[in-house]
Amino acid sequence: MAYSAGKGTPRDLSLSYAYFKLSKVAPKKNVNEMAGMLSKPELEKAEKLVSEWREQPTALTLKAKNGISRAEELLKVAGR
Repeated sequence: MAYSAGKGTPRDLSLSYAYFKLSKVAPKKNVNEMAGMLSKPELEKAEKLVSEWREQPTALTLKAKNGISRAEELLKVAGR
């Protein structure tokens, strides 16, 4: 939670909350506690970030998918 502590990056509780809420592993209790730390404008900003967030593959993900496709093609050619 570097954004909430300001470690290595400027402190940004709205961004920290948004990432925490988007996390599939963050306990709901912790998300709710973090929401309580935000002012109304900060919470609105964070909720807007959450609602506008769209999953985008990283370059590494695209490279991995490409590698998997190539491996599957090689297996087909090899008759497996």
